[in-house]
Amino acid sequence: MGKSETASASIGIKILLSDLILQINETNFNLIKKMLYDGCIEDSNGYYNESYINILSYPYGEDKLIGDYLECKEYLINELKTNGSYYKSKFSSKVESDLHDGSLFERYLLVPVKHILETAR
Repeated sequence: MGKSETASASIGIKILLSDLILQINETNFNLIKKMLYDGCIEDSNGYYNESYINILSYPYGEDKLIGDYLECKEYLINELKTNGSYYKSKFSSKVESDLHDGSLFERYLLVPVKHILETAR
């Protein structure tokens, strides 16, 4: 049996999380919330995305971005500034938060806008 592999491509936008979060207001909160849920963090090792998913807890757990837009904005600013990548030791199963390369607040969010291609092998 062979492996089943799929690939897809989308056209999207790349925006600094700090710029996006600071623009949250009452009228655009739902749009920015959708962008946060649909997007992923640009990184080379995937550990920023793990931290990002833990902050949003969506779709794997409870939605932490409910309620007033001001509360959500403060929550996101605080969490994104105090969380970064994870350091995973090769010799033990210890996982620690690591801000050595900066926080999530300084990272780019990649948001797909239009799905253009999908292939399965």
